[in-house]
Amino acid sequence: MTLKELSQLYYCRNEMKYLEEQIATLDAMGDVQELTKLRDILSARMLLCVKLRTELEAYISTIDDSLTRQIIHHRFVCGCSWRQVAQRVGGGNGAEGVKKICYRFLRQSEGNREK
Repeated sequence: MTLKELSQLYYCRNEMKYLEEQIATLDAMGDVQELTKLRDILSARMLLCVKLRTELEAYISTIDDSLTRQIIHHRFVCGCSWRQVAQRVGGGNGAEGVKKICYRFLRQSEGNREK
């Protein structure tokens, strides 16, 4: 899994929140025929985001090292800053330390995938 792919989950989280708000707004309106079409489009985008999250969660679950798995989860699933990630995983890890652990793991796993 690449950094770009993991980052998509972060952006999808934001998009899902936005889409949920849009769908709720449409549900409260009255023009049923036109709104149904738009609601279907937004719902399809929501399903794509849910599918991506499921795939990325499955990938994260395959990471053997618990600390690395937690770091990646907090950063990309929860959308935490590096400082927040460090606070959540504890163990005396700082923001730069957890960031290095994450990027080192991603570089190594990308290198293994190319072989």
